[in-house]
Amino acid sequence: MRFCHFALPLVALATACSDSNPLAPDQGSTSDSEIVAVVALRAADFSSGAHATVNVENNGIQTNLDPDGSDLSIRADSDGFFRMGRLFAGSDANAVSRYTLEAPGLPISTYSTQDAAFPDEGSNPHDILRVNDEKAYVMRYGSPRLWVVNPNAEAEIGFYQGEVDLGAFDSDGVPDMTTGVLAAGRAWVVLQRLTFFSAEQESMIVAIDLATDSIVDLDPSTCLLYTSPSPRDLST
Repeated sequence: MRFCHFALPLVALATACSDSNPLAPDQGSTSDSEIVAVVALRAADFSSGAHATVNVENNGIQTNLDPDGSDLSIRADSDGFFRMGRLFAGSDANAVSRYTLEAPGLPISTYSTQDAAFPDEGSNPHDILRVNDEKAYVMRYGSPRLWVVNPNAEAEIGFYQGEVDLGAFDSDGVPDMTTGVLAAGRAWVVLQRLTFFSAEQESMIVAIDLATDSIVDLDPSTCLLYTSPSPRDLST
């Protein structure tokens, strides 16, 4: 089954009803050639949120899946998907959940993206890029440190694997990493570089080598202000 994703607001979440079981697979017929979209939903007053699946072939819809806060985003992942609980996502805030299309309302896992060393720093995860079954990058909008994680970790203690410090790319130390793509052996990460939500400087794209988790110097004529950190023990 091919898969795509959207992250769209819903004008009125309460009116988007469905008679289908939100924890069961779509009742319409499916095949490997069909496309399923996953849509992040939010109420018009930002009081709540959830996600929905849409079978693009037959318009079969399952909605109000795993309801929580309104600050959510979706990333497709082969035959499943990730849901990022951003800063105002309710009980799943500052966490990443993983789902399958077979049971799109039940998360396989929900792991925190908070750093115990910085308890007052809302990590605010915006996106995740899966490199392989044991490695992914989490863009943490509220932190200078992009996380390297194991998306298939069987327990939260195995989720965090390391980090890439991007703080040098913004004068306030938080570059507002928001999304990215994988291409040519690199992760290309978008930095908004806002100052109190104001665009006072240009945005930037940085490249991370997938093999070494090091930042690629895309401009040899200038100095690259970066020191690779070692993984930290998050339990301390």
